[in-house]
Amino acid sequence: MRCLLFAVAFAFYAVLLLGLRLTPWHDALVFPCVLWLGMRTIEPVQHRTAALALLTLLAAASLSIGLAHVWMVGYGGRNHVFAGLFALSDAGEYYWDAERVLHGAAMNTGGARRPIFSAVLAGVLRVVGHDIHLAHVVTMVVWSGSGAFAVREVWRTHGHRVATVVFVMFVLFARRYVGFVQSEGMGVPLGALAFGLLWRAHSMKTPWHATFLGALLLQSVALLARPGPMFVIPAMLFWGVRRAPKGERLKLFLHGAGIVAVALALQYTVRITTTHQASFSDLPPILYGLIHGEDSQFVLAHHPWLRDLNDGVRTEAIWTLLRNDLLERPALVLLAPFRCLAAWFYLPQGFFGVVWLNPDDRALEDARAVKQAIVDHGYVGPVILWVRQLGAYSLINAIAMAVGGIAFVFGLLRAPFRAFRARHSNNSPFLVPIALGILASLPLLPPWITEGAQILASVFFYVVTFAVTSFLPPRRVQPDASVLRGAPRLGPAVVVALVALVSLVKVFPVRPPTNACHDDGRYLADVDRFGTVTYGAESSRPTLADARANVGMLEKNNPAFARAISETLATPHRIFPAYDACRDRMLYVVADPDPTSVGEVAYARTRWVWLRTSPMAQSPLERLERKSSP
Repeated sequence: MRCLLFAVAFAFYAVLLLGLRLTPWHDALVFPCVLWLGMRTIEPVQHRTAALALLTLLAAASLSIGLAHVWMVGYGGRNHVFAGLFALSDAGEYYWDAERVLHGAAMNTGGARRPIFSAVLAGVLRVVGHDIHLAHVVTMVVWSGSGAFAVREVWRTHGHRVATVVFVMFVLFARRYVGFVQSEGMGVPLGALAFGLLWRAHSMKTPWHATFLGALLLQSVALLARPGPMFVIPAMLFWGVRRAPKGERLKLFLHGAGIVAVALALQYTVRITTTHQASFSDLPPILYGLIHGEDSQFVLAHHPWLRDLNDGVRTEAIWTLLRNDLLERPALVLLAPFRCLAAWFYLPQGFFGVVWLNPDDRALEDARAVKQAIVDHGYVGPVILWVRQLGAYSLINAIAMAVGGIAFVFGLLRAPFRAFRARHSNNSPFLVPIALGILASLPLLPPWITEGAQILASVFFYVVTFAVTSFLPPRRVQPDASVLRGAPRLGPAVVVALVALVSLVKVFPVRPPTNACHDDGRYLADVDRFGTVTYGAESSRPTLADARANVGMLEKNNPAFARAISETLATPHRIFPAYDACRDRMLYVVADPDPTSVGEVAYARTRWVWLRTSPMAQSPLERLERKSSP
C-alpha cells in the first residue's frame, strides 16, 4: 500500500512540475512530502544492501525529474546556462577546458583553477561519446549512489527520522547542481563517500584504520576538486590519531599524512599534464576581497593596472598586495576573518543559503516596481507584487524555505551545546573535531563572494547531520557484523577510477583526422550533434516564454550573450557546441533551423565539419554563415 501511495504521489508531482508547471523548480512544499513518502516506503527494509539500493533508486528518480525540468525549461535558478546545456561564466570555462583536454589541448586559466574536475569531465565525455546530456545523467547517478551511501550510514546509527531529514536536504541541495557543469559535481559525491566511510569507521571497533584512511583520501580529493573548508583534513587526521591506541598513533599519523600527500600528488600530476596555468588562481582575489569586505573583482577595480598583466604575473602581484596590506594595516587583516565568520550566520548567502534557493526572488529586483507597489498598497505592496507576478504558491514556498533556513542556522548554533552535553556518547567525539575544522576554515571563506552552499559542497553531509542531530538525538544501536567489515577498498577504488578517466583522455584524445586549416575563414570543428537545441518562436522545447525567461536570468552576469540571443528569439534558431581545432577554442554556434547539416562535412562518418562563423557577442557565441564550397 505504501508503494502504491508513493507511486501515485511521485507521478502527481511529476505532472505538476513537468506537465502543468504549477510548482517551482526548487519546491520546498510538495516535493519534500513526496520524498518523505518515499522514505516511509523503504523504512521497513533493514538489510543494508537492499536499503542502499532503494535509497539510490529513490534519489535517482527524484533527481531525474529535476534534470528533465532543466532540459525542458532551459534554465534552473541562477545557474549560468542557456537552453539547459550551454554553460557560461565559471561553468562555461570548466566545460570549455574539459573539451580542450578531450581534444588533446591544454586547459586555460578557467579550468586550471579546478584541474581535477575539468580533466575528469573530459574523461567522462570520452567514455560517453562526447554527449553532454549523457554526461549529466552519469553525474546524476553518481550523486544518487554516493548520497544514498551517506544517508544509509546516518540511518544505521541515528534512525529513520534523522535519515529522512538528511535525505530530503540532500536531494534539494543536489537539484541546484545536477544538470550543470560545476565543480560541485565532484565535490559533493566524493565528500558524501568520505562522510559515509568516516561515519562507518566510527562505529567499528577493529579494524577501522583502512576505512578511515579511505575516507581521508576521498575527502582530500573532494576538497581539491571543489575547494572549501580545508581544515577538515587536519581535523579528520586528529580524530583518527586520537582514537587509535597510543602505541599506534604515530604510525596512523604517518599513514594519514601519506594519504594527504597522495591526494596532493594527484592534483599536481593532473595539473602538469593538462595545463600550464596555476591552480586555484582565484584564491588571491578572493582573499583581497575578504580583507576589504568587497567582492573578488575589487582588487582589479582598486588596482586597474593589474588588468594589463597575464594571469601568472597578476596572481603574484595580488599576493604582493596582500602582504603589503598585512604589514601596513594589520588590524584590517586581523579583523576581517572575524567579520567573515559572523557573516556566515547572518548573511543570506551563508548557512541560511544551504536551505534557501529561490530564483523567483527576481520579482523584487525591479526597484521601480517595488516602490510603486509600496505607494499603491503600503508595506504589503511587495507581497502583492510577488503574488501578481509569480502566484501565491511561489510566495508560500519562499516562506517555507525562509523558515527552513532559519531553523538550519538555529540548529547549527544549538549543536555545540548538544554536543557538549552528549560528550560521553558514541557520536559526539566524531562530530566535534570535524565541526571545529569547518568552523576554523570559515573565517577565510567569505560567503558574499562564493555562496556558502558552494563552499560547503564537499562537507555538506557533515554540516547537515550536525544541524539535524541537534534537534533529533541519535538512537542506540548495536553495529551489525557487516558494518564491522567496513569498506577499506572504496576510497582507493574511486581514486583509481578518477585516474583512469584522466589517463584515458590523455592517451586517447579526440584529434582531427588532419591538421590542415584554411586561410579563407573556415575552420575544422568537432560538432556535438547530441547537444543541438532549437529555441525561439515555434519551438516546443524550450518554448519562447521559457527562452525569454532564461535570457532574463542571464542578463545580470552575461548581458552581451543575453542581448545576442534576444535578437534571435523572433524566429526559430538552433544552437550547438563546437570545438574549433584550428584555433583551439570552444564555440556555441547559432544557426538557422534547417537540420540537414551544420556545415561542410569534412570526413565521412565523423563529427568533424568545416564551419564559417561570425561573432555575435562575447565569446563563445557566434553565428553560422552560409555554406561555401570547399
